[in-house]
Amino acid sequence: MTIVEKIKNGVELSDKEIESIYHEKYKELSIIEEVVDPDHDRWSTNVDIIFGVEDKLYSVYFDRGLTESQPDWFYKQVAVEVYKKAITSYIYVKVEEESQQ
Repeated sequence: MTIVEKIKNGVELSDKEIESIYHEKYKELSIIEEVVDPDHDRWSTNVDIIFGVEDKLYSVYFDRGLTESQPDWFYKQVAVEVYKKAITSYIYVKVEEESQQ
């Protein structure tokens, strides 16, 4: 079974397959974005890899080591189908700053 068939059919991917996705070893997949979790511990942080397969987006994750002594950790998992959602954000600006612009 190819990597694309595994992803589309919800088959669990090995830690080596997840690592290969991250290192872009599969030409059938296109990495769209890495989403780094802002909450992390001293040694590692969670990273979601968003990638495209044909006309759909999927996500897998791994833990990135934050020091030269900490390796990246890849786990067995099923790729999850995701979609991009726009969100609106507001900030508050002091009135005097607004009038200067």
